[in-house]
Amino acid sequence: MKLSDTDMSIRVHTRSDTDRIVTMINRDSFHMMNGVSVAEFEQNLDEPDRRIRENTFVIEIGRLSSVIFHCAS
Repeated sequence: MKLSDTDMSIRVHTRSDTDRIVTMINRDSFHMMNGVSVAEFEQNLDEPDRRIRENTFVIEIGRLSSVIFHCAS
């Protein structure tokens, strides 16, 4: 489904989102100095007994923006 400039979509994070999310995170000045890799991000989502992956969502606003958020369990 294609989104218009004003449409918003909320969905569960998938592994195919990770590269784009890591790119967005690494634009932040702190992370530009320290960096986060796709592997580190994925490892964080899979921490034992935390259920982070299934409680992590992506919000897409229009065709350009994506935001990730985590709902605490």
